[in-house]
Amino acid sequence: MSVNQDMSSSPSEEIMDELREVFAIFDRDHNGYVSLSELKSMMKQFNRACTNDEAKEILGHLDTNHDGKIDFHEFVAMMQPLLSEDGTGADVYHRAAFKFFDKNGDESISTDELKHVLKTLHLKLSDNEVDEMIKEADLDGNGLISFEEFKNMMRKPQTS
Repeated sequence: MSVNQDMSSSPSEEIMDELREVFAIFDRDHNGYVSLSELKSMMKQFNRACTNDEAKEILGHLDTNHDGKIDFHEFVAMMQPLLSEDGTGADVYHRAAFKFFDKNGDESISTDELKHVLKTLHLKLSDNEVDEMIKEADLDGNGLISFEEFKNMMRKPQTS
């Protein structure tokens, strides 16, 4: 799908906001681009570690303007085929976020994985706060957060 598609198939503004949030996770230095090193880091986050040559090949496919980095428009073009017919992409957003937390790729988020990600994001929560987060999201009581539980948690209205 090209970047110049007709507006009727463009993602909604809400989805664009969600895509911006996902892009910001990968754009670690917040310069508006995903560089080769950020791409490698992103692949590692998704349990898909790659060599420099593999990362360059991936970058070559995504970098449509050939400037050596992925900008937000190229990122959206990459994500567009994953969005559903009605232009919503909540599952894509949730899946990307879930994979970011699920370090070992076992389709569940453990307390240790949650702590690791929170530390990576420089969010300081006590062990009790992390345990409470798990308990609130863990609907089946197995001590882990499944993808379905994660989606439910993400869809809950935030209270302050």
